[in-house]
Amino acid sequence: MIVFNELQYHPRTTQTEGEWIELHSQHAVDVDLSGWRLDGGVDFVFPAGTIIPGGGYLIIAANPGAFTAAKGVAALGPFASVLADSGESVTLKNKNDRLMDEVAYNDRFPWPVAADGSGATLSKISDTYASAEPQSWRGSVFFGGTPGASNSAAPGAGPAPIYAQRYYPFEGTALDASANALNGVVSGATYSSETPAALGTGQSLNTDGVNDLVDVADATSPTAYTIAMWVKADVIRAQSIILRSDASGPAGSYSHQLRMSAAGRFEHYAYDGTTRTITGTTVAVAGTWYHVAITAQNGGAMRLYVNGVEEGASVSIGALWTGGTRWLIGSSSGGGMNWFDGRTDDLAFWHVVLSGAAIQSLASGATLPVPQPSSSTAIHDVPLVINELTAAGVVSPWIELRNHGTAALALGGYVIAG
Repeated sequence: MIVFNELQYHPRTTQTEGEWIELHSQHAVDVDLSGWRLDGGVDFVFPAGTIIPGGGYLIIAANPGAFTAAKGVAALGPFASVLADSGESVTLKNKNDRLMDEVAYNDRFPWPVAADGSGATLSKISDTYASAEPQSWRGSVFFGGTPGASNSAAPGAGPAPIYAQRYYPFEGTALDASANALNGVVSGATYSSETPAALGTGQSLNTDGVNDLVDVADATSPTAYTIAMWVKADVIRAQSIILRSDASGPAGSYSHQLRMSAAGRFEHYAYDGTTRTITGTTVAVAGTWYHVAITAQNGGAMRLYVNGVEEGASVSIGALWTGGTRWLIGSSSGGGMNWFDGRTDDLAFWHVVLSGAAIQSLASGATLPVPQPSSSTAIHDVPLVINELTAAGVVSPWIELRNHGTAALALGGYVIAG
């Protein structure tokens, strides 16, 4: 998957490199971008023979000559128009006009205001994060950003953790433990003290296979997804474990589904205008925990993992179904799928495709990180800026701060220094 990684949309007047956009490849192999284009706020068509290396970066600059002279990094360009200082949408489309990624940035909270004219870039915290989410971005730690290289969290720091966009640990509630707070509505389901050994003690969600479910309203239709969870069936039968549906219900409208066949094999079902299914090889045993994950991305492949190992052949997929408005955990569905009878735990969603190594780590019991404020990120995460101050030499100097957010901020412990 090729994604936006860094944008300099409002450089300071002293930054001669001007505006630029950085792409990053999540693929392990080189990708030919011939005929792809940037659209929306800027207009640029990638020339024939443009290659982005596997795991590499590619810069497109408004003035590539000035950019290379200032930063010592090669760049494509120029691109038409300019990036709006106040924010706008920029899209990446392949040569078939399929949307591959999009960022609709803004210079107001919840987007990081530090990227608006301070000299910092709009920098993705981790290249695995979804471009559409404001929480995925921050003002760069380094003045002028890090074009052509990874966006370091801080000098000497390790890689940023991969935060889930939705996360349900099911510790007695269906609350979303991610930063997005898309809480589930429980209907009939209860909680059990039975948990996977890899997770230790706690609770799991228990659905009775008759009419229990959890409903999570979620209007976001991602261009890629990873869904990972622990599953223990009390009965082996054809049954849906989790799926995406709409207001008409899962009897006829559903996709992004993890389910079990009548023979006890896990399946990944998705709809892109045609029904697509992967069937695993593991035959589940009633009363046994399994870690199961499914991944898919527009114009790429859908996959199925059981206990950290990919099963079944990957299936090519077109554009993922965008009609869904909710996730249903434990409900029945079309295709002869019953309500789920068993337990589920540690359900998480990402709007990117995680690597096989990352999924294997989850299957071994790795703890999902939950976003927390820290000294290295807090200044970019809070909606607080210096708005006005007196000139030098004034007898009674003062500084005015402005809160761009909607909630009051407690400033105890903050320091103004210079």
